[in-house]
Amino acid sequence: MTRLAIATVSLFAVAAAYGAPCLPVTTLDTYVALGAVGCQISGLTISDVAFTSAVLFGAPPVLSDSDVTVSSGIGSGFFDMNFSAAFAAPAGTAVDYVLEYTIDPPPIVIHRFAEEMFVDSPVFPGTADIFVDLCLGAAWVGLVCPTGDTASFTVFDHDGVDFLHSDEVSFIPVFILGVRKTISLDAAAGGSSDFTSFGSTTHYVPEPAGWVLAFAGLALGMARLGGARSKTTSENHTERARQTIHSVAGWTGVRCTWKPIAWSARTSRSLR
Repeated sequence: MTRLAIATVSLFAVAAAYGAPCLPVTTLDTYVALGAVGCQISGLTISDVAFTSAVLFGAPPVLSDSDVTVSSGIGSGFFDMNFSAAFAAPAGTAVDYVLEYTIDPPPIVIHRFAEEMFVDSPVFPGTADIFVDLCLGAAWVGLVCPTGDTASFTVFDHDGVDFLHSDEVSFIPVFILGVRKTISLDAAAGGSSDFTSFGSTTHYVPEPAGWVLAFAGLALGMARLGGARSKTTSENHTERARQTIHSVAGWTGVRCTWKPIAWSARTSRSLR
């Protein structure tokens, strides 16, 4: 097997390490069990999924991760995740849930995130809120976003009169997105709070140029390994690199301009 073939196989082995495709419909505990490996939706890895609950008042029914159904779908430049369960807080109770996960998309970049809740209108004075907190460029580490760059918004229904059932935020494209959703159902003062499901839409832009650069690096790496045995050998490496880059560019649809390099023993030494 040639050096280039070995390197190419290694590159795809790294890609495979991101996990198998996510099931289109399953329960949330399936995602939780996958841990850091996660699974893929449209090439983006969903990992480190966690779901916790906290009773704030009274004795509401409390859901576990196995009670939540997750369905996913894909479109052109986006994917959806919908979470369905009997979220409810009867009169005199209040409960919070926290859903957290990481979207790790290289070589894709994420630039927008939207949230929507599907509500059986709370009865006054009951309220239902979903607080969305995003860590841009990293996974959440506890309550800390390592990059210090965050974005937040809230969707809610307060007694069916004051409500915002969907919202979204756009941001400078990032390679990793940490997602935390706090689902708050509050009927401690009376009435009730309930809804049937909520869902998110993650918008992304594929970056096939990343693959072009990766394969270009492999090809030029082969040239480096070949050394400066002769001008002819170096020219052969150059031509191989050019063919590889244009082949991948054609596959991904990326426009690519080739700028020849005047190969010499000095050029080869500078690559080492």
